[in-house]
Amino acid sequence: KINSHRTLYLRCRYEHDRYFKMNRRKALIFESKTILSIIKKVGIDTFMDDSINSIENHLKATNTQFQRKNRVGFLSDSTSIIECMPSREIASQICFKIVNFHDYNYQDNIPTVMSTTLLLDEKTGQIKIIAESTLLTYIRTGASAAVATKYLVDDPKSFGFIGTGAQAQACLHAFSRIFNLNKI
Repeated sequence: KINSHRTLYLRCRYEHDRYFKMNRRKALIFESKTILSIIKKVGIDTFMDDSINSIENHLKATNTQFQRKNRVGFLSDSTSIIECMPSREIASQICFKIVNFHDYNYQDNIPTVMSTTLLLDEKTGQIKIIAESTLLTYIRTGASAAVATKYLVDDPKSFGFIGTGAQAQACLHAFSRIFNLNKI
C-alpha cells in the first residue's frame, strides 16, 4: 500500500507540474473597480451602444448555437437567494453566472443584488475570466430589453417603469440610445 500511495503522489505531482508548465496563461480577473474604470474610459454611452450592437448582432447570427440549463438556486432564508445560471456556446465556452439577492444587505451598505461570472474554455476546462458582473448584468439586461423593444414596438415615444432601481435606470439608458423618447 505504501508503494501505491507513493506512486499516486508522484503521479499527482507530475500532473500538477505538467499543468503549470504547459498552461502559463492565467485567468483574467475583473473586479468591479476594473470594470467601472473600463466603462469610464470608453464612456457609458459608447459602452451601452456597443452592448446593444453586440447583442443584436449575436442574436442575428445564424451559426451560433447556445445551450442553456435551468437555474439552480438556494433559498438561504425567506429573504435571500443564491442561484447559478449556466449557459454554453457550443464548441467554444461555458459560462456560469452566480446571482444573489440578500434583502437586508442595505443595512450594512452592501448591494442587495450582486453577480459573479465565470467563463471557461469548453475544450480544456481552463478558466478564462472571473468577473464581478453586477454592473455588466444591468447593462446587458438593459441592452437586451432595448433590442427586443426595437423589434416589438414601432417607434415608441414613451416608456413607463415600475420602480427606479438600477435595472430601470439601465433600461432607460439603453432605450434612450436607440429611441427618441418624449415621455417617461
